[in-house]
Amino acid sequence: MNPFLDKLSDPAWIQALASLITAFGVCFVWLQVSLAKEQARITFEDSLDREYRELIAELPIDALLGKDFNESQLNNSLGCCYRYFDLCNEQIVLHKTKKRIRKSTWKEWGDGISVNLKLPAFRGAWDRIQNECKEPAFKVPTFKELREFAELP
Repeated sequence: MNPFLDKLSDPAWIQALASLITAFGVCFVWLQVSLAKEQARITFEDSLDREYRELIAELPIDALLGKDFNESQLNNSLGCCYRYFDLCNEQIVLHKTKKRIRKSTWKEWGDGISVNLKLPAFRGAWDRIQNECKEPAFKVPTFKELREFAELP
């Protein structure tokens, strides 16, 4: 008889082979779950990117080029700016407390938020919104995380 075939019928060898195949299977499942989780995170980040682009598209291009809003532009863009500040605040929360944003993505977003909030149009909108949010109806600070991140008043 063939010695190799004799080994295949040995219960200890069959058990060792079964354990090895199981270990490979577990590793494969772990890899698949990890890849699916990463893909879900990327898809989630892409949805926030899309939301940002839709908001920014509503603003006058001059605001993004460092020019201030005139009174009419400010009035027309205030809702969009409010939603932008809310999105920024949410991104900060998702990064800091929920860890749902990758570090590489956060680096880009954090830099972009910092740059945008230094633009005169965004600062003007921020000041106006904050002044209007001082009403007694607002019992909690508006955009707390964004305020801390960007060291805003």
